[in-house]
Amino acid sequence: MVGKSTKSMNLVREALAQGLYTQIVGRRIVYFSRVGSTMDEAAREGEKGSEEGVVVVADEQMQGRGRLRRKWVSEPGNLYLSVLLRPPPDVLSLLMVIAGVVTARAIRESSGLRVRLKWPNDVMLRGRKVAGILAEGVATQEGEGYVALGIGINVNSDPSHLPELAAVATSLSREKGVPLSRGALLRHILQELDHLYLGFRRGDVPLDEWRGYLETLGRRVRVAFQGEVYQGLAEDVDARGNLVLRREDGTRITLPAGEVAYLR
Repeated sequence: MVGKSTKSMNLVREALAQGLYTQIVGRRIVYFSRVGSTMDEAAREGEKGSEEGVVVVADEQMQGRGRLRRKWVSEPGNLYLSVLLRPPPDVLSLLMVIAGVVTARAIRESSGLRVRLKWPNDVMLRGRKVAGILAEGVATQEGEGYVALGIGINVNSDPSHLPELAAVATSLSREKGVPLSRGALLRHILQELDHLYLGFRRGDVPLDEWRGYLETLGRRVRVAFQGEVYQGLAEDVDARGNLVLRREDGTRITLPAGEVAYLR
């Protein structure tokens, strides 16, 4: 474990207090009290050839981001982490499946709260966003590519004081009514991710469990993707985690990503 902060490492120490029983994820944990972006730091680890499983954790991000490089408000009291992985090429969508299941399991185990997933990467709690998932990959001709897999969870902040988030975001403590342990949540995430990633390397993907968390399925939606807008019934997801949309004219289209809005 390597720290890069002059402040205490209470978050990481709390996570490791009961032991971290993993084979890959968490081989080394890099901690920051404040950082630009955990995703950028994980990418730096990837560029310099670090072994997969390095975890970057921060108390606060100054330049946190979500999909499409949108700003992710990263206040203190929450959990921000990115993990360096070196999977086979072209598996970003499947890593999103794994990360969704990991996040849902870890939140339930550490808080008792049950979340749903809004395809492709939002974690929802009682109709509001409580967490987000991001995967960014770099491939090389030499086969030495990497993926930075990021998870950001609103744990103990209260987004209601931010006008732009009050109606659309929440936190675990706000819904639970008491402060929650970020260390316990981090420990659950790392252990669940290690377990599912090991299975993934053997060819196992928890697609059915992920499908069960998806609140998007069975709803009429509008999906914006690559400058086009598609509307219809979110019918299913395929074996790659792509959304299968049945359009208004009865035809079906498969979308690998997109911005989803629910329709009444």
